[in-house]
Parts: sequence; structure tokens; C-alpha cells
Amino acid sequence: MGSLNYHRPKTIKETLALMEKGVPLAGGTALTPQRYDVAAVIDLQDLKLDELKVGKSKIRIGATVKLQALLKAQEEIPQALAHTCRQEAALNIRNAATIGGAVMTGDGRSPLLTALLSLDASVITEPGNNSEPLEKMLEKRDGRRKPRLIVALEMMRPKRMVYEQVSRSPADRPLVCLAVAEHLASKGKSHVIAALGGYGERPIRLTKMEEALEKGASLAEAAVLARKAYSDAGDAFASAAYRAEIAGVLARRLFTEVKG
Repeated sequence: MGSLNYHRPKTIKETLALMEKGVPLAGGTALTPQRYDVAAVIDLQDLKLDELKVGKSKIRIGATVKLQALLKAQEEIPQALAHTCRQEAALNIRNAATIGGAVMTGDGRSPLLTALLSLDASVITEPGNNSEPLEKMLEKRDGRRKPRLIVALEMMRPKRMVYEQVSRSPADRPLVCLAVAEHLASKGKSHVIAALGGYGERPIRLTKMEEALEKGASLAEAAVLARKAYSDAGDAFASAAYRAEIAGVLARRLFTEVKG
């Protein structure tokens, strides 16, 4: 193994140039196990991307905000979002792990990514100060040809948000998890966004279920659509039949709660 080059840029421009040959280092929780395959690391701590801005209607989370900092901000941000930070990792990992790192490395069993999808979060990247829906970012994050730097996540504050998971133990990662958020729309109306996790490379939006509820579908009909979304979600941790059944149960329960 050759020597590992360490860089600590002061600007976004300098960081982007270094990313052609190096890997960003924020908390380092995902990078450390792969350190022998990396030629250079780019320390992001001087870029001042660790600010949390919470407004009346909008939340902006800097890419290097630690998960533990989000948990401590549970009186400012949706408590369900803060709760998923606790479920995401143990304390020692939360003290180092960043939300930007979670976006780039989290899989389908990530409580935090599931929650962020239900909040319809957008990912702000450089160059170009581009905004992209988290859902699309997750779909293509491993296939990007040109490196992009995550600088922040933005989301609207929901009217109400709930999260629940089923796992082998309270501290374990979920076999199935569901996040549901009610968002205010125009003229006082609201709509619901739901995300299902516990399996695969990334959590998924329950778009068909959301659309059905908009058209007046019953909770029983919504639960059927949730079950269908995980009808093939079997792996070494749980069978597809088990996951599908739990998805339906959680959908009925959480939609009742969020609309209550």
C-alpha cells in the first residue's frame, strides 16, 4: 500500500479540484474501512458546512453536520427526524458521522435516509449550487462520472411527521421501517409523503400509495399498496412475505396517526 495523501482545502473550488483524485472526508465512518483502497483524502472541516438553519417553514442542514448534533436539536427539527439519527448508529458513530456521509453511503436499512425521503429533501451540490431531489440522488449516486460535493440538504418543515420500525432488537437496524410526513399545500390543503426502508440499496418512496390517498383511497387500500412495494423484498435478514406484511401494518398505523 502506498502513502495516503491528506488535503485540507479552504474553499469549495479547491475541494472540487482535489476530488478528481481524492475522496471527501467528513466524519470518516464509512471511509475508514476502505482506507487501504484510497490514494488521498480531503478533509472538509474548514469549509464551514456544519451549520443547521431552522426556519418557520424551511430547514437547511449543512453537509458536515454530525448526526449527534441533529439528535440534540430535536426541539427545533421534527422529532421523528431526530429519532432516526438515534436509530442510525450508536453514540460514538453519531459523534463522527455526518448527514452528507449518510446520503452518500446509507443503504435501504437506513432510518435517516427513510425519514429524509418522507420530508422530500433536496440535496445541494457543487459545482453550480445545484438542487436535486434526494430520491434522484440516491438512484444514481454510484454512477456519477464527475465528482460532486454535497454542501447541504434542504427540506420544508412538515405539518406532522411519524416514524416507526420493526427490528430484531431496539438498537438494531430495521427489517422494515416507514416514515410518513404530512406537508401543507396551497389553500390550506395538505398531502402525505411516505418512504419505506429496511431492504436493498436505498429506501423507496411509496408514490403509488401517496397518489391513491390523494384520490381518496381507504387505509386498507393504502396498506395493500405498501405490501406490494415490498412483495419481493427478501434477503438473509427477513423473507419478502414478512417484510410485505409488516409494511402493510405500519402503513395503516402511521397513516392513522399522521391524519389523527
